[in-house]
Amino acid sequence: MSKLWKILLGLVILLAVAVGACAIFAKSMISGSGKQKVLAMLSNSLGVAVTVGNVDVRIGSILKLEPSLQLDQIRLANPPGFSSKPMVEAESIDAIVSVSSLFSNSPRIIALAITKPVLLVEKNGAGKTNLEVFVDRLQAKPAQAAPQPGGAPAESSSLSIEDLRIEGGAVKLAGEVLGSWRRIDLRLGGFGSGRPLTAKASAHLMETAKSMLEFQGTLGPFAEGSTPIDGKLDVTFAPGELPKAFLLKEFGAFLAAPGDKAMLKAAVALKGDLARTASGATQLSLADFLIGRDEQHRLPLTGNVAGQLTLKHALSGPAIQLDIPKSTFGLAAGQLAASMAFASDGGQERASLAGSLKGLDIQQLLGAFLENDPGIQGALHIPRFELRTAGPDAPQMRNALSGSGSIEVANGKLKQMDLLGSITGAMGKAGLMQATGSTEFATLKSNFAIQDQTLTLSDAVMDGGGLRTTGAGRVGFDTSLNLKLQAQVSGRIAELLGARPRGDQPAQSIIPVDVAGTTANPRVTPSMKGLAAEATKNYVGGFLDKLLTNKANKK
Repeated sequence: MSKLWKILLGLVILLAVAVGACAIFAKSMISGSGKQKVLAMLSNSLGVAVTVGNVDVRIGSILKLEPSLQLDQIRLANPPGFSSKPMVEAESIDAIVSVSSLFSNSPRIIALAITKPVLLVEKNGAGKTNLEVFVDRLQAKPAQAAPQPGGAPAESSSLSIEDLRIEGGAVKLAGEVLGSWRRIDLRLGGFGSGRPLTAKASAHLMETAKSMLEFQGTLGPFAEGSTPIDGKLDVTFAPGELPKAFLLKEFGAFLAAPGDKAMLKAAVALKGDLARTASGATQLSLADFLIGRDEQHRLPLTGNVAGQLTLKHALSGPAIQLDIPKSTFGLAAGQLAASMAFASDGGQERASLAGSLKGLDIQQLLGAFLENDPGIQGALHIPRFELRTAGPDAPQMRNALSGSGSIEVANGKLKQMDLLGSITGAMGKAGLMQATGSTEFATLKSNFAIQDQTLTLSDAVMDGGGLRTTGAGRVGFDTSLNLKLQAQVSGRIAELLGARPRGDQPAQSIIPVDVAGTTANPRVTPSMKGLAAEATKNYVGGFLDKLLTNKANKK
């Protein structure tokens, strides 16, 4: 055998001995007292007890003298003050460790991959979550070790992780049936360095494929009560993926049938502190979004608008505030120009909307949200409106709706309310008149206020259908009617009540009319006393006019 081959063979033997020695050394370091020492350091660094099941060494990476450790059945305990359940459970952890650092009190993990961890988030009596308390303990300062024998101070121990990955994780919110996130992937760089961590993360809402969060930027450096954040947050919400029961509870008739392609996207330049307040400019876009109570009654809503998102105490039950200044949205064939605000905090939600709306048929708009026939058609224009509501879910927010504004409807029809027919019928008999026809009109204008599940109309004026009607009244959210109207009739009907033409103007009379029942089945009741009073007034007026005219002629 040549000298060269002998040298090469010797090197191979030495390398094999070195690899074997490293394997034996690594195994000894992570078994028995060595394992407990590493776990103690890890527990000390994280501030919670850490336990693992089996620990093994992968020989393949030892060629770099950086053994790859595999741990399974990992548990991170809850911080003090929380339940005995683990805060984090994971199937396995793979770690590449610097061998030389194992001789020191500051082990260095080059790469750490956690597979399918499950994080349980719960609150203590003070309202803080275990996650918030855990992050508070991740301070930049190293943990202080116990003094050495003889009174000499011990060297502080700390753990650094250069690259941390979480793959296929999940978050469960205690007490929230649908408040979970799945398929969480996270990568952090520079953990334990005292500098901001580079972060890239994504998570899916429940079991959805499209509804997700994505973040890329920096986190930290951590301090007690502080978790700085700076980066881009992308939110995608596809309501068609979510259970209908969840949509009805959270959004009511607004998103009862959003469509399979409905998509809301938000891009946020988020900066601040997750433990306190973080905010940023936000771009919102709506695509293929349908609002309404079912597939037969819904309207497309589109828009690309700018706003501001504010996130408070995200680690202890987040409070979210979204503000959008006056912007333009497409609503079916119409246009919504409005400013809006939405806030969610502690299970309570608040919303406000103010602006104007034009270009819709009023029946089309109301029919998208009301199960009962609204009983009216026509081109809708709302020159101004302001709406507010609050509550823990959609039904209670509907009941708490309040606001005011004005409304105009052109070239329309009261589908089940024949005002003129009811008046002429009442002139021949007493009693209630069940509406059987309709009333067409050229214009209808009114101011409105909403309070206590009731729409109150005031200063209402309707022209057309052979009469001019003014009045006021109430329409309940249950479509009940209670209207007090003054119908001004002209021509032959007015003459039958004793009115007389004046010059070129036809005879005119005003008749009080009460409207009850519902929008689908209204009861129109012309006042018999009002008819008699109007006839008496007209006849007395006509007699006095005639008397005065005769006296004037004699002179």
